[in-house]
Amino acid sequence: AIRVGGPFVNAAGDPDQNLVLKAARALRERIPGIGGGEFHLTKNLPAGAGLGGGSADAAAGFRLLAQAKGID
Repeated sequence: AIRVGGPFVNAAGDPDQNLVLKAARALRERIPGIGGGEFHLTKNLPAGAGLGGGSADAAAGFRLLAQAKGID
């Protein structure tokens, strides 16, 4: 699950299509039974700013979920 907040929340799009959730789903597909997590994303950068916000968020979410589940 993901909750999105922050000053640019309206530009974040559909939470179900968020890259953080897509990364978590990809990890669950690769490692069945891993379960999931709950993420809270604070959208401080405008969408399309060219700063890699979405991909960086996805990578951080992926790493946090793997770490929480004891995966290197």
